[in-house]
Amino acid sequence: MRLPEWIPAKVAIFLVIFCMPILGHAQKNDATIRFYLKNIDSVFAANYIFNYAGDFSCKARCLLHMTDYRGVLKNIDTAVYQLFYNRGKLDSLQIIDSAKAKGNIMPDSLHPLLPWKDSNSYYFFPNDTGAGSLAIGFEPADTTRPDLPAGFLNLNRNDYTLEYISLAFPRPKDYERASRSYRFERLGQHIILIRQESNNIKLAFLGRQYIKRIYEFYDYQIR
Repeated sequence: MRLPEWIPAKVAIFLVIFCMPILGHAQKNDATIRFYLKNIDSVFAANYIFNYAGDFSCKARCLLHMTDYRGVLKNIDTAVYQLFYNRGKLDSLQIIDSAKAKGNIMPDSLHPLLPWKDSNSYYFFPNDTGAGSLAIGFEPADTTRPDLPAGFLNLNRNDYTLEYISLAFPRPKDYERASRSYRFERLGQHIILIRQESNNIKLAFLGRQYIKRIYEFYDYQIR
């Protein structure tokens, strides 16, 4: 929008700055975003593989990277498991390649933290090209909650399939900083998890320790 020539430059700058929070607030409460989030939630709940009521199996590769408190990489460990699920719960686990590091274990849950389940403010990104993948950013509405992350998600705007979630925790428990991400794909009617990654930083007197855990899921067999 072009401002009239009679408006001084300083006043124009003030008007732009003044209007920015108003425009941002309107975008955070956009009905289009609520429409997308409602459909993502419905499709994910009905099709996520770890909600599946039948039997399936998959393989999981677990990778652990850990530094000492000087930031020097000290430990790299890999483990591979065959996982068997029944009615959404782990039925049995077969060790293909055992872990050598004590902390290289499967995560407690393969159900991601879904941002639309919490009270967040949402926004679109201005560089959206209108292609098949759509990104939605989010921030906690309650900034006093250290357990609520900020981040973004990607979805397929044609069938509302969740493709990716990135979460950043500003004040995580037991860590100085922490982030988590999940990547999904379609396998027939199912949405499968193919990668889960966490990055954590511990703070101590001697420095910082960096801990990265990567879980790769593949060879899904659905019955």
